[in-house]
Amino acid sequence: MEKDPVLYTPEQLTCLLSAAKKDNTSHYLEYALALYCGLKPGEILGLKYDSFDLEAGTVTICGLHARNYVSADRNGGDNSQSLKYSGRKLRSDSNYRTVPVPEFLFDEIRNRRYLNEGIILKYPGLAEEGALCLGPYGKVKTLPTRNTRLKKITQSYGLPRISLGDLRYMYLADLIKREKQFDKIMKLFGYANPYRMLGLCQQIADIQGETLTINVPFPEVFYYKRKS
Repeated sequence: MEKDPVLYTPEQLTCLLSAAKKDNTSHYLEYALALYCGLKPGEILGLKYDSFDLEAGTVTICGLHARNYVSADRNGGDNSQSLKYSGRKLRSDSNYRTVPVPEFLFDEIRNRRYLNEGIILKYPGLAEEGALCLGPYGKVKTLPTRNTRLKKITQSYGLPRISLGDLRYMYLADLIKREKQFDKIMKLFGYANPYRMLGLCQQIADIQGETLTINVPFPEVFYYKRKS
């Protein structure tokens, strides 16, 4: 990663979550899934109710919802591009994973389901069946919508500007403190390349001024130099 992610202090994170919880745009759950489960933005949008296992306390990532640029005129009369969002398969086998979900988030999921049922009744036929992240008119939410609101929240509360991606890296920052097995970190974070994963872990540790103390299962010495 060329650019360092923004990592909040515990106090800043508490302020953000409190503000997001009160915000009337109801994106708190999406932010929390990035922060507490390490999910990518598109993975969050691709979640359905049956992605979650309440008994096991987990969520399984099987796809994503992302934008695609498609021709506005398939007959070739117009080469302009229109923006479409749709469900997609994950890029690699390592992206398919099951990760723990904090117990309190299941209450948020139940609340979201109740909210979504009201949206579906109001706009029948528009909503994707079983989708977790519905917007106010029944369509699945988009990344720009959530990041724009996140920007407004941080500005309003005098917090450093962040994106959903930064929340995912805050998850990793916490993960490398409590989990010392490198292969498990890779699995939970959805990475296949051990060198990229180790470099990212070292970058996160450097930002926090800490020593990386994870058990790496391959013998090569890996040198990571941050860009000045």
